[in-house]
Amino acid sequence: MHEHHKNRFELAKLAIRARICTECYQRPADSETLDSTDPRTCEPTCTIFVWLPKLLGATTHGALDESADEAMQRLVCPGCHVCPSAGEYCIDRLDRTCPLSRYGAEVIRILEDLQRVKRGSGGPVA
Repeated sequence: MHEHHKNRFELAKLAIRARICTECYQRPADSETLDSTDPRTCEPTCTIFVWLPKLLGATTHGALDESADEAMQRLVCPGCHVCPSAGEYCIDRLDRTCPLSRYGAEVIRILEDLQRVKRGSGGPVA
């Protein structure tokens, strides 16, 4: 991963942990007390973190011109295999039990904010 993308990836993880993980209904017990620099045990299987590189790529050139749900259905759902029903008729997405489905709008907002900060500073965010 290019250094600029690595920095943005790390910043995105920090922001997501601070703004989403502390409130996530699927978070491990007592993990809301962890610092944003501490990875959660759920991250390897959490759809937010699994698909973060793809979502970062989609927001590299600015704000998306579609809703978070539309972006997920276009970018994530067709290739997702996190749950048995993944895909177009994913029960986790439809029931909003998939973390990315539930918190997708906030994830996109975080990534777009990071991109705006980067553009405003004239360089990498890190």
